[in-house]
Amino acid sequence: MSRVHLDALRSHLDNAIKGSPFDGKVYFAGGCVRDHLLLRQTNDFDLTVALPDGGIALANYLHQSGLAMEPVIYAAFGTAMVYFSPDDSNRYKLELVMTRRESYRPSSRKPSVEFGTLEEDVIRRDFTVNSLLMTVDDGEILDLTGKGRDDLSNGVIRTVSDPKVIFAQDPLRLLRAVRYATDLGFIIEPETWDQIGRAATSLKEISPERIAEEMNRIIVLDNAVQGLEMLQETGLLRQVLPEVDILAGLAQNKYHYLDVFEHTLEVVRHCRSDLRLRWAALLHDLGKEKCLRISAQGTRQFIGHERTGASMAAEVLRRFSLPNGTIDLICRVIKDHMRFKQGGEQGQLIKDATLRRMIQSYGIDIYLLLELIQADNMTHHPDYRLPEQVSRLSQRVENLTEEMEKHRFSLTGMDIIHEFSIQSSPLVGNLLKLAENEWLENPYLTREELIEIIRENLK
Repeated sequence: MSRVHLDALRSHLDNAIKGSPFDGKVYFAGGCVRDHLLLRQTNDFDLTVALPDGGIALANYLHQSGLAMEPVIYAAFGTAMVYFSPDDSNRYKLELVMTRRESYRPSSRKPSVEFGTLEEDVIRRDFTVNSLLMTVDDGEILDLTGKGRDDLSNGVIRTVSDPKVIFAQDPLRLLRAVRYATDLGFIIEPETWDQIGRAATSLKEISPERIAEEMNRIIVLDNAVQGLEMLQETGLLRQVLPEVDILAGLAQNKYHYLDVFEHTLEVVRHCRSDLRLRWAALLHDLGKEKCLRISAQGTRQFIGHERTGASMAAEVLRRFSLPNGTIDLICRVIKDHMRFKQGGEQGQLIKDATLRRMIQSYGIDIYLLLELIQADNMTHHPDYRLPEQVSRLSQRVENLTEEMEKHRFSLTGMDIIHEFSIQSSPLVGNLLKLAENEWLENPYLTREELIEIIRENLK
């Protein structure tokens, strides 16, 4: 558990600095202390040093003592990162900084930083549960706000001082409040909660990349749905994902019993904690608002919403600077999430050739698509759910994958060039595609049989 881990690290550090100028001046700070008291695992170890340029100086001292690799120094911020190896079996990543005070200039998110007291260092932090300190020399817990221990015990997220000031200093803290509450299962105290709503529009001042970092963390949490609900209730979702926020209250048709936003949350709830899968779930019905049509009979229809949604999702994910490969996969999954809706309760109407083509296209990621389809199926109106469809299709996909591995498509473009004495040209690619389509229909076709099929086609 984290408690044993941090105690062991504290003992190693205490021995390392005993009798040095750092003795009695070094404190664990922030999340590692919080998680230590909550008996949660953590690998993030932040230390603050009550000496001018103390973080950099301690990093260099540990390196010179032979206990750490050469540190990475961030001189502009007065911080350092070092890997501390007190023995052959332990290696810790440490982030070190001096105790400091910060002041913000109007219309600037970059504070002016200088050495400060321990109290000034604590008051610059975001939330009381992150303001606790642990002394390295004897493990004493310091609660300089007078609220951190109680808030931790009572499950409360509260800013260390006036929430208006705390959120104005860095509006990203608005999202962090939601993330911490979601991750820890805490509530946000009323004054902090109210200010989140009032300050929501200030998120426009934050870069999409920083926002994406917080959103990525929120949507993979076990209780991500609670976080998304809080984002929507506070108005934060309208700022960071207006394309999702607009789905709230959008009624559907007989196949659903929830509005589009509520349905989306339930799909997220049914998906395991995988970043790609959760993003696909969150954005899978993005196109419904744009595609809504009312038929002559008064039925609400969303024809083509999966294709429109995939295009919209690409814009969202590019805005958040996700990797291109990740974006492409998420959008493909969204575009295909309706593929099996008419495939029968057990997928019996889906041809083997169709599944082979999808296996060929997706590879192992086809299971990501199947997971999204299953989550979507299970959140439809009870009369229209297909609880057995994906499990049956998954078994068929597994069997067909083994079959395709055993009987691989063996024809190449060079085979076609040599066999038919034709030069390299688009015709070769077309003939190869023809042969591959035939093989997907029947993977038992031999190389010779595929060549004969091409021959017949060329007549």
